[in-house]
Amino acid sequence: MTKFAVIENFVPESFQDHLEQVFYDQKMLGPLWSFSTLTSGTRRQVARWQEAISEYRVEESPQLVCVQMGNDQVMHQTWVDIRPLTWFFEQVTNARITAINRVKVNLNPINQSWENKIHPPHSDVGSYVEQKMPNKNKMFSMIYYIKDGDGPTVIFDRTLDDFEHKKLPLSVIGEVIPKKGRAIILPSDLLHAGTNPVTTDCRIVANLVCTFDRTIDLKELM
Repeated sequence: MTKFAVIENFVPESFQDHLEQVFYDQKMLGPLWSFSTLTSGTRRQVARWQEAISEYRVEESPQLVCVQMGNDQVMHQTWVDIRPLTWFFEQVTNARITAINRVKVNLNPINQSWENKIHPPHSDVGSYVEQKMPNKNKMFSMIYYIKDGDGPTVIFDRTLDDFEHKKLPLSVIGEVIPKKGRAIILPSDLLHAGTNPVTTDCRIVANLVCTFDRTIDLKELM
């Protein structure tokens, strides 16, 4: 079973350049970033994840965040810049978005002590057991890299429910390096983790969580 798909040049180069100018060169008016002390979860969860993962050291760090959309509500003026990603998301998957759960951009600054570290794994929709979400099989996430750099996205083989409630072991199934225009598509409940870059000045990714009108076969996207 294909757990995730990586797509190169997800959008045209001109749009790749536009997003890089907005979020990296910051050619826009008004405030852009909000400061967050955490990337996901709480600091108390770090030890739990570390017990389950031997390949990396798990650690939290601050990041900058710009939230464009939440629960189909516009949250920031850069929604007009990022919105075409949703249309390309539909085009690539050949499925229609019925709800936009969240769209945000994260900036992780360089941290030269971050070698072989990851942020705590997380699911983009939390736990289905707790939320009892009826459309869980139709919810998919996209991670889009706005600029080249280091600081890979690490993808695991389990959902949050598998790990928390079924107590299934956790294994790494992918490590995707940031490259401008590259996108990852995965089920929104699949556990994954970001990292801070150690050689480039920052890592900037867009994260889209959407509900579609059908379940997407990721094998068709490869």
